[in-house]
Amino acid sequence: MDYNKLGNKQNKKNAFTLVEVLITLVIIGIIAAVTVPTLMANYRKQEVSSRLKKFYSNLSNAVRLAEIDNPGFMKSTLSGGNYSRNNFDEWWNDTIGKYMPVTKQINSTYEAKSPTDGGSDTPSFLYVFNDGTAIIGIRNYGPSSVSFYYDINGEKNPNTRARDIFQFHIQQYDKKAEGIHWTKVCAGDSCSRNYSRETALKNCEVYGASKCAQLIQMDGWEIKDDYPLGI
Repeated sequence: MDYNKLGNKQNKKNAFTLVEVLITLVIIGIIAAVTVPTLMANYRKQEVSSRLKKFYSNLSNAVRLAEIDNPGFMKSTLSGGNYSRNNFDEWWNDTIGKYMPVTKQINSTYEAKSPTDGGSDTPSFLYVFNDGTAIIGIRNYGPSSVSFYYDINGEKNPNTRARDIFQFHIQQYDKKAEGIHWTKVCAGDSCSRNYSRETALKNCEVYGASKCAQLIQMDGWEIKDDYPLGI
């Protein structure tokens, strides 16, 4: 028996043809084209939601500690009709900033774009934390409340509200007769939660950054598949 010929026949039988290799590569390419964007989108959603959750937790802890130091800290510097950048600097550094320090304070030069109407805000400043995230500008303020934007990746793109920019709110409540103060940190532009998820979903779609963080918090700090503005 000629074992060399037998081995050659066996090698030919086990070898892939060029056509088979090309077909395999095409199939792999199709699978990658279908699955990779989904995997990237899921990773992006997880990144956004986890950073929002972390910021909410850090801010809540800082507010709790600031309130122990000074129960009336929300009224100490920020007062309705008397807001300025310097006032906010002083208020932040004397209260929450003690427990949530920023690495730098810079003037903002980028636009916080709208995902729906093409409009944009140009916030006056950023407070950048050591993880690269940032507080951007002041959205609303009053004698016992303040709202601001939070950007999960600071100055990096896309700088678009409801995609990487979300609003948070701090509200202090008083029971004057009992001399009691308590402070809440809320995702979104207010601490009102007297509505259904369906309403929260619609609010996110219509109002963007001011409402979408509420929806994400309501969903257990997850970005569901029906999130209306894309991530």
